[in-house]
This record gives sequence, structure tokens and C-alpha cells, in this order.
Amino acid sequence: MSIDPMGETVWFIKVKETVYGPYNEEQMHVFTREGRLNSRSRISQDKNGPFHAAGEDNVFASLLPKTGQQNTEQTASSKACRFVVFARVGEISRPAFIEVISNFGIAIEAMPDVWLLSARASTATLRNAMSQVLRAEDSLFIADATKGSSAWFNVGQDTDKRIRQFWQESE
Repeated sequence: MSIDPMGETVWFIKVKETVYGPYNEEQMHVFTREGRLNSRSRISQDKNGPFHAAGEDNVFASLLPKTGQQNTEQTASSKACRFVVFARVGEISRPAFIEVISNFGIAIEAMPDVWLLSARASTATLRNAMSQVLRAEDSLFIADATKGSSAWFNVGQDTDKRIRQFWQESE
């Protein structure tokens, strides 16, 4: 079990072969609410593992939707929303990324790295699908222009913190 300098238990999340973290319990709860952490997410309190499904963990099992149950934030809306997607994607990831974004609806690359998308999905659903085909050097930011929300992947801790503060202060 890992403890941060403040004496809090920390967690790590493994996606494919990449380990992210450390995250404190509050951050993990936020990820759960945002749909970034689900019952199948691989987590551990040690960076080197062993990793187990979050749905099997005593701390998170009660907070997570059961397998097959959809988080209401992630369910598709009945009306198409307009999204601005900033995706810094390398040559290796690009074909799969284009396929994923196109599967959600009408998508156009407005300028390099910036896509406009009309889709019946939430930012969390889009991020979760798109991040599956991205590599460690790729980054993603999605803004829902219809609902005023956003989701992101692999932008770094400082940027992550600034984005969260922006949305919290805007409410």
C-alpha cells in the first residue's frame, strides 16, 4: 500500500500496459462520478500491482455502477450535441482515432488537431471510447458546446487541475 507525503492512501490505475497515478481517494471518487473509473478498471494501491477490478474493491464497489448498468451521465442523449474535440494524435493512432470519432456521428476536421462532432453521446462516453485507441504520447480534450461540459485524457496534472478549477468556478 502506498501513502503520499500527507499520509493519505494513494491509488494507481492501469490502462493497457500503462500505469497512471498516484491518485488520492478524492481524485478516485471524482473519476468514478465522471465515468472515468468503472467496475472493470484495473486499480492497485501499489504502482507495481497486483491490479484488480475496481468493482471487486471494498472501497469502490459500492460507488460504481454494476457491470452492464449504465451511468446516467454516460447514456446517450436523445438529441445530438455539438462537440469540439482537440486531439493531438500521432501517426500510429490516427487511423483508429478517425474510425472511432466517425462512428459517433458527423465529424469534420476543422483544422489540424481540431474536430467538430455532432453525436448523441456524453463527453465521458466519447473520451472513454477515444482514449482506448490513443497512445501515451497522444492527448485529448472534448468540449460539449451544447451542454457546457468537457472531458479529457492524458493532459498532465497541472492542466487537469486548471480545467477542473475552471469548470467549478464557472458553475
